[in-house]
This record gives sequence, C-alpha cells and structure tokens, in this order.
Amino acid sequence: MKIIYLCLLSCICSANLFGQWTQINSGTIQSLKAIYFLNNDTGFIGGSAGITSTTLLKTTDGGMSWISPNISTVNSIRSIKFINAQIGFLTTSAPAEGFKTIDGGNNWTYVNTAIYNDGDVYFKNIDTGFVYSPNNGNDVSYTFNGGTTWTHYPTGTFNGVGISSINFPNPNSSIGFAVSAWSGRIFTSTDGGVTWSQISQPTSQVLNDVFFTSTNEGYALGLNFILKTSDGGINWITANSSIGGYKFNIINTSVYVVVLSSTYLSTDGGINFSTMTGTINGLNNLHILSDSSGYCVGESGRIFKLGASSSVNESFATFNPINIFPNPVNEILFVVLSNQNGSTLEMFNLEGQLVKKTTLLAGKTEVNIKDLTKGLYIYRIISQEGVCVGKLNKK
Repeated sequence: MKIIYLCLLSCICSANLFGQWTQINSGTIQSLKAIYFLNNDTGFIGGSAGITSTTLLKTTDGGMSWISPNISTVNSIRSIKFINAQIGFLTTSAPAEGFKTIDGGNNWTYVNTAIYNDGDVYFKNIDTGFVYSPNNGNDVSYTFNGGTTWTHYPTGTFNGVGISSINFPNPNSSIGFAVSAWSGRIFTSTDGGVTWSQISQPTSQVLNDVFFTSTNEGYALGLNFILKTSDGGINWITANSSIGGYKFNIINTSVYVVVLSSTYLSTDGGINFSTMTGTINGLNNLHILSDSSGYCVGESGRIFKLGASSSVNESFATFNPINIFPNPVNEILFVVLSNQNGSTLEMFNLEGQLVKKTTLLAGKTEVNIKDLTKGLYIYRIISQEGVCVGKLNKK
C-alpha cells in the first residue's frame, strides 16, 4: 500500500561548496542499512524488521513517496544490489536467506545463498555474484548462473578471515578484489571469481570496503584511514590517515565516505576531505549516483538526499491540511486535523523507542509532552488515509 505523506517537513539547509544533504521522508522509523538506487528517482531502502514485517521500501519519485514491495520474510534487510532495471538481489539477517526480483523490485522470490551467517551481496554482472559474511571466516559463496544456484567456497579459500567487501573494476573484468573484516588482508581473483589468493596485507586493522577504478588503481577503506594502490593491490599507500568509515562511493576523482556521525567528500582522490552538511548522527550507508545526486540512510528511519535543495525551510505538502505547532515545543503541542477523527499520534526517540501515544480528534487536539526530555523526536500520525512522519524538537 502506498504511503502518503500528510505533513509539512521543514529541512534546514545551508549552502555548501560540495553539495547539500536534505532529509526526506522514508515512511518508517526502523534502522536503515541497505540502499540501492537505479537512478535519481527509483531506488530501494531496507533495514530492521518492524513489529509485523520486514522493512523494504521502494520509491519511483525520488523519495517523496514509498511503497512496500511483495516479499515474504520477517527478517531485517542487510544489503541490496541491482544488476539492471529489472533484476536485483537482496540479503537478510538470516543465514543463507536471499531474494531475487525480475520485475524491477515489485516482487521478490526466495533464493538460498548457501552461507552460514547473514551476509552482503555483490554482483559483477548478470551471471556472476557473491554473498559474503564479515562475521565468519571462510563464509563466502558464489553464483555463475545469475543466482539460480549458489556454491559455498571451500574452507581456507580466504585464509579463515571474514570478507567485508568484493569489487570488480567493471562487469567484464576477470580481475577482482576482496578485503577482510579483520587483519587487513587483501585478496584477488584473476579468473572471474573462480579462485582467490591473498596478494597483500597493508594493515592489521579492519577493512570495511574496497573499490577499484581500474585493474591497477583502487582504494580500501578502514575505520579511520583510506589506502590507495596503483599496481593492482600489491603495494598500498595511506591516502588519508584521519578519515575512514563504513562505506564509500567513488565517482571519478570524488570520494564519498559515510561514518556514524557524518559524510565526507574528497575531490582529489581521497587526500583531502570536507565535511558535508545537512545530516545528523546515526548514519549507516550511502549510494552516490553522481557528484550532484545521491542518498544516505541511517537510524530511526532517516534518509537524506544529495542536491535536493539549497534553500531554507523546504517543505513537502500533500492533501488534507494538517498543522503541528509549535515546533520547537516546550510543554503543550497542538495537532490540527481535518475530518480525521480517531487518528493516532505516536512519538519516538532517536533510538526508535515509543515514548508517547495519543488518540487525535477531528479539529485541534492538545497534547501534553511535559514529561518528555529535551531533544529531537520523530512523530508519526496514522489515519485512515495514510501515514505522516516528521521531526519535532522538544525544548
């Protein structure tokens, strides 16, 4: 069922040399960790399972509205990857549980990925894909027939370390790379993923992500550093010793990095970084499409869009007038509805915990929030016509 937003959302934006993130509605308060966008309009986000179902959402209008695709799982979504506009895969928090779509993500069919733990999915082309778990050594599987069947690699293929990321420079490349979730090991395949061998160990620390722009030049991401190679992963230098994170995307010479507290952008190949503005703490993942288009997701259902606006107080409005004031609020909050008798107001803290629930009447309802501590909250109004999600600042 399509989620229709009834509220006005004010996103405070300021000019930024490298672009600006703007918070948009996701229609959920669950933790979001998986993200994939086919283009600036069509994309998918996934995250923690809610009370009754998993969190998987699709948008075709750049995040202004979302639908819930047809998928039969109660587990959290861990990763999403599309090969083209119609064919995509995702993994969940359950061992070996994966799903495939052949209709652009509207319907998903279960596939057994053959790994022992929950894992992430990566496809280099329509035939060849990999699922790997950073939480267990030797836990990597592959498919060479488009995900119809999956085979677990033999024990010892990756020297007993958990793999955190796999990358091939292009869909036709036979040379690919993998990095380990501990001990800083880097592996390569020269036969399209049939076999793997360790080629270097430039650090003993965690490596979270890897990306190669060609068969020779590539980057590896640690928690607080970025490594760079120019000889196919044999030798590495430290491109930056202070910036690191969970995931990164590279567009030409621009390097985008997401960490829990913020996103960073380098326009010189990872040497110098600037903090991007417009996000708040609790980020998990990002997907950059171009230097002016991208999305990132985080805790409590937060999703941010790159380049959505450079103005102040941008608002998104739909049908049926609704007013929630004042915001910021001290003790008494007023909610004004039109012909929505019996609607429900729910308020959540940034950890996703329900802290207040109130029945709303048609017209103006007075809500006492004196008992809530100061800070930012997410409110959700549920009515017969849809769901409204927004931010509220308690003074």
